[in-house]
Amino acid sequence: MAKNRLIFQNWLVEIGYDPKLGGPHKNEIEQISIDELFESGFDISQEQPSSRQINRRKIIEQAVKAALEKLTDDEHEFIIRFYFMGEKYIEIAEKSEREIYRLVSLHNRAVKKLKNYLKKFVKEQFAVTEDSQQVCLICDSPYKKEIDKLILMRDPKSTWKHIIQNVSKSYNIKIKSPQILIGHEKYH
Repeated sequence: MAKNRLIFQNWLVEIGYDPKLGGPHKNEIEQISIDELFESGFDISQEQPSSRQINRRKIIEQAVKAALEKLTDDEHEFIIRFYFMGEKYIEIAEKSEREIYRLVSLHNRAVKKLKNYLKKFVKEQFAVTEDSQQVCLICDSPYKKEIDKLILMRDPKSTWKHIIQNVSKSYNIKIKSPQILIGHEKYH
């Protein structure tokens, strides 16, 4: 990423921690509680927030804290380091002695879990419907039950090639990669 990348990457950072504004040192993550990170939060507007804004922010903070607590220790640490402390993949990889590609997987998994944990809250608070989310090809298919049976009958030691071909031929659903089937099997 560029050296002057945006710190305000998303809503997690907005309600979290901005390393440019000071606060706990990056290497002190083990001693930092979630509450301390949220207390060191900031308001990106220069105006004084109204009491309604303050209350809404507290509600959002509580929901995010609860969701963060549900993550595994590794996912939790990554989210804190990446979003709240502004560390880059290379910095996290060096400190955690992990390969970057593993951090990418960890990142994707953690964000997916957070989205899932916060889905109901976001829908209630911001009227965001599920229509804006990606659609699963298999779940939207009228042949979902048949495809699920194929997935369950698959030998775990074999590749997905046979099932992809079978789904394409029998149900006219073009699946370009096994990740679509794996994701469906794991999350739906």
